[in-house]
Amino acid sequence: MSAITIERSVLPVPLLDLRAQHAAIEDELFQAIRAVYDSQKFILGPHVALLEERVAALLGKEASLFFPSGVMANQNASMKCVSIHRGSGYCAKNSTLST
Repeated sequence: MSAITIERSVLPVPLLDLRAQHAAIEDELFQAIRAVYDSQKFILGPHVALLEERVAALLGKEASLFFPSGVMANQNASMKCVSIHRGSGYCAKNSTLST
């Protein structure tokens, strides 16, 4: 039995390169980043509220929510599935969420 050799060429494939996409909006992008940085309101705050409003409008929904982590988003979805709602409470190991 003989071995088969396959010649491979290596092509650089960037996984994420936003430079070209951001070039046209660079000034606006950095102004928005600076505004959030200057306010120091990285969680909640007016910038997050505006984003949630814009996404809800874009999707034709009444509201949208953004979570700082996938774990928190999944926890919120799980509570919704078991009908935990305003006025009820939920306790988890090492944390408590009251609504």
